[in-house]
Amino acid sequence: DALGGATHRGTGAFTTMLAAAAVRLGGLRMAARPAGLALAQVGVRPLSVKVTAAMVKELRERTGSPMMECKKALSDPEVAGDMTRAAEWLRKQGVAMAAKKMDRAMNDGLVGLLLSDDQKTASLVEVSSETDFVARNAQFQDFVRQVAQTALGSGAKDTEQLLAAALHGAGSETVQEGLIRSTATIGENIGLKNVSSLTVQNGVLGCYLHNKRGDDAGTQGAVVAVEAEAPLEGEAREKVTEFANGLAMHLVGAQAMFLDGVPDSVMENERAIELERVMNEAKERLEPGKDIDEEVLLKRANKKVDKVIKKMKDEQVLMDQQFVTIDAELSGSKVSKALSQVAKAAGVKLHIPHAVRFQVGLETQAVLTSTKA
Repeated sequence: DALGGATHRGTGAFTTMLAAAAVRLGGLRMAARPAGLALAQVGVRPLSVKVTAAMVKELRERTGSPMMECKKALSDPEVAGDMTRAAEWLRKQGVAMAAKKMDRAMNDGLVGLLLSDDQKTASLVEVSSETDFVARNAQFQDFVRQVAQTALGSGAKDTEQLLAAALHGAGSETVQEGLIRSTATIGENIGLKNVSSLTVQNGVLGCYLHNKRGDDAGTQGAVVAVEAEAPLEGEAREKVTEFANGLAMHLVGAQAMFLDGVPDSVMENERAIELERVMNEAKERLEPGKDIDEEVLLKRANKKVDKVIKKMKDEQVLMDQQFVTIDAELSGSKVSKALSQVAKAAGVKLHIPHAVRFQVGLETQAVLTSTKA
């Protein structure tokens, strides 16, 4: 009778009643259906499930996805309100969404910086976004911190190693998978551009973040390694740490590109560029019928290169820069002299083997290494 009555209410109602009757009679044996088998595969159209606000909220808290995406996932006929399937649906959608956004330019983002509990290791990461709007987002800032913590804990030496590492606090999810998830949930192309870590044995690490976003990220960051020939303790350690932190701040402001000298490869490149420029200018001014005296031109080029190198040393070599600091005793001195003064006060020999400065948006970040043996 039920089936007969349904035919008078139209074909759609008849189909629905037929499916319901089949379930009640046990002919479909839904409980015995293999896990993951779609309803369409057994010839029955899934019945719709009412998606409540509480369900959407639970899925959002579990996955971090936008509210509307959570509702779409739960409403999908194949998901039918199941939280596990909904999370998998969102993950698949996230991969597809991330793929569509991969070609978008990432000109903004944040630099994350963390120091280990024993203060012997510091890690810098640059995580990029498309806009400053996202860089100010708390969710993005939390992700940058996760990536920095991963770099600190994994010892990754480059972006390839870091991308393959398990993301801190995310179970088995890798940093690469975290980037895809963040791209889907935040709505912009998110990428990992740079990573660097510095360590010391007896010395200290000076750290500084500029234009901070949250506790551990900013638009620029620097780490300076000040190594000592013997372990630092008490007042000596405090004094050297204060100097190192001040020097990290100075590095961000003065934007040095070299540590204690201009590498030979850079000087040779500058010399070749200057020589070519001088030769081209000479050819343009050369009177018809006259030859170029290359020996004279070479001398002129070398003199100009010497001036270029001197300017580079004064402006871009950290140890040759005038130290900008609030410490009246050290302010105005060259960084090399200030280091000597601090070493004398601490009663221990000090040297700076490495320093790193990251700035959002730069094509090449400043990784400073000593040129001295």
